[in-house]
Amino acid sequence: MQRRRSAPILLEQTYPNVSSQVNFLNLPNWEIINSQEDDERYVVIARPLTGYTACPACGGTAFVKNGRDVQHLHDLPAQGKQVLIQVQRQRYLCRDCRASCSQPLPDVDERRNMTWRLVDYIQRRSVSTRRTFVAIARSGRPGSPLDSQHLQRLYRGT
Repeated sequence: MQRRRSAPILLEQTYPNVSSQVNFLNLPNWEIINSQEDDERYVVIARPLTGYTACPACGGTAFVKNGRDVQHLHDLPAQGKQVLIQVQRQRYLCRDCRASCSQPLPDVDERRNMTWRLVDYIQRRSVSTRRTFVAIARSGRPGSPLDSQHLQRLYRGT
């Protein structure tokens, strides 16, 4: 009697509900890996779909991966809740000039750790409503991503 071989078991990493989360951020250069929700915010774990083809410092193409950094970014509130994007950002080391650089983040103001659309939204809201930064920060609770000091720095461009 011949024994049938069972198919090999393949282990793969899966992310629950990824297909339903693809358009949650509506940022074209990002892939959503997972998301979590609590009473006050959404935490979206995502990765940028961009990278460097040449060293920003010297133009060399000899890159070596040099670890990862976890970074948190603010985005527009959704459904009255704060949206926080958690990204594992790849670090690179150039073999030609030994400069270190991090993976570029599309659609993000890196000085402020927030998306450009959130920056635009806050600036438009502060000018069009002629409200104080404290009032704007309080008006979005619980979805307000920033306090009044962050809003003042944002408006001044620092």
